[in-house]
Amino acid sequence: MKIMSSRPPSASSYAEIKSITGNAFPTSLRCPKCISAALPNVQDVKGHTEFFWAVTVCCADCSTVWHVCKLCDTGMRRSTQFMDKNGLYNHNYKKHREGSIVEVNKKRKLNVASIESSDNCIVSDTDVIVMTSTPSNSIHGRILNKYLSKPSFGHFQKSYNVEYFKQQQLGDFGASYLVGLSNFNVKDVVDIKPVEIQMHLNIAALTATMTRGQREQLATILKDTADVAVQQSHLRGADRAWMTKIPTTPGDIRSLYIEGKCALLPNLPRPEVTVVDDHAYVSLKDCVADLLGHGFELDIIEPISCNSHNASSISQTKFAKSILDNAGTIHSDVSTVICLYLTEWSDGFEPASSKSNRQSCWVKTVTISAPANRLHSLSHTYPIAIGYDGHSHEQVEERFASELMEFRNGKSVSFYHGGVKKNVLVYLEI
Repeated sequence: MKIMSSRPPSASSYAEIKSITGNAFPTSLRCPKCISAALPNVQDVKGHTEFFWAVTVCCADCSTVWHVCKLCDTGMRRSTQFMDKNGLYNHNYKKHREGSIVEVNKKRKLNVASIESSDNCIVSDTDVIVMTSTPSNSIHGRILNKYLSKPSFGHFQKSYNVEYFKQQQLGDFGASYLVGLSNFNVKDVVDIKPVEIQMHLNIAALTATMTRGQREQLATILKDTADVAVQQSHLRGADRAWMTKIPTTPGDIRSLYIEGKCALLPNLPRPEVTVVDDHAYVSLKDCVADLLGHGFELDIIEPISCNSHNASSISQTKFAKSILDNAGTIHSDVSTVICLYLTEWSDGFEPASSKSNRQSCWVKTVTISAPANRLHSLSHTYPIAIGYDGHSHEQVEERFASELMEFRNGKSVSFYHGGVKKNVLVYLEI
């Protein structure tokens, strides 16, 4: 059952309304939100204050305001209804920008209030605007109260500056121009949704602060996000119960990835950080457990590789053979043991701070059996300790040596290996 409007029929005739709305199709004059099919009253239809071709219509029932073009005959059963300024700007740019009031308005950077007050603004035949209103306290008001000539852009030295400000002057289309140029390689695209324009501007601002690697990672994230959104749009029924959330707010990012007992980052597997004599310290055993748990490729010392005359990796050197011989003194069958080596490095460095009273820092790292193709990767390198450079590091070195000795005497030998899904015996030497 349809509920009809309680408003009495309009006393205005179609001829009266048409004298104001021109070529606008009758259906576009009916409220887009109300069920009532009645035409508006004449007093609810007014010429637009900014665009000479537009008519503003207000619904007497729900107070909805929309705009229609009184000049364009679309040849369709329904003319376009413009619900906001973006639609008005786009239509003006494509259909009426030459000789329109808005062109003069935008070229001179006049605000709408100035145009509405016809007593205070005179547009001359020579396209010069003279402001006769009382001077404003704002800087824009003081500028507007001058003789403003037709705009020119010859003082810009670069063409991209000229193009951008020309588009801004035509109707604040600068951002739309930039997005259209970058996406379609054309200069006159203005019919782009504001949400799309803002998205591209945000991405551009973010990428300007990124390294090349971070930009590649961002591109992957955006592609994955688009793929997931399409996939989720096709989920139905029970499948939607486990549909993951795409983060769209800072709060989503914080709760999903950064903070909280269920967030992703706090639950990532990683060696535990402890404190040893004012140094942050990570156990060597935890580093080995983490490396093997991920199942990364290793440069394992084996009897066959050690007998090679031409060494192509550290595991094939004479030094590696001596490590394998030492492992044989601890384990009766060395073929059942994963024999690894590590290299250590420590040095002082200045902290990344402009404050002069910051103390220098000291760091100690180890790299565990990195294969030739991973020598410069961080996958096999772990920070063991970090502290102030001027402090004693003796206790840290003693803790590290003690843990290393446990590998050499056979106490810390069994670790889970993610590659084979089983525990393995490990021998490690520096």
